[in-house]
Amino acid sequence: MVQAFCDKVGYPVIIRPSYVLFGAAIASTGEVGCIGAEMEEALLSALRSVGFKLGKKSVLISTGPAEEKMAWLPILLRLKEMGYKLHATSGTARFMRANGMEVETLRWPLEGGRPNCIEHIKSGKIGLVINVPKSNEEEELSNDYLIRRAAVDNGVPLLTNLKLTERLFEALNIYDFDKLPVREWGDI
Repeated sequence: MVQAFCDKVGYPVIIRPSYVLFGAAIASTGEVGCIGAEMEEALLSALRSVGFKLGKKSVLISTGPAEEKMAWLPILLRLKEMGYKLHATSGTARFMRANGMEVETLRWPLEGGRPNCIEHIKSGKIGLVINVPKSNEEEELSNDYLIRRAAVDNGVPLLTNLKLTERLFEALNIYDFDKLPVREWGDI
């Protein structure tokens, strides 16, 4: 089960009974290893240990190229079911509306005007950012950089990977992020 999860998420692991140590190939700097009775608990504990917080139920979503948006649909629907207020960049917002979701469209940072992504992040209206670039074009990468930078600078959790986002929301269906048990090595 743990190996299958890590294969799906794309992390190398050291496997022992009921816990995972994520390897150095993680998509950020550093490593985190946490124990849990199940993989979902260990994942949430690892995220919590690095300061990941899910307080405000409001999310900014920019899910990348059109051909990949369909893979995000189950997560987007789950966010809606969980009561998140949905905000998105223009292409993602069009996709979400076409699939029956109510969403506020936010302008790209370099687009100017209001309402815009950076303003919403800085003002505390956004509690989570999901941002996946759609291309390697300079303007696209610059807009994505500005959104990610604003999230990090303002302490807003940032997800940049479909598989990790899927696993996070699967785990949140099982565990309350704010009431995770603190386990010792011998507890597992």
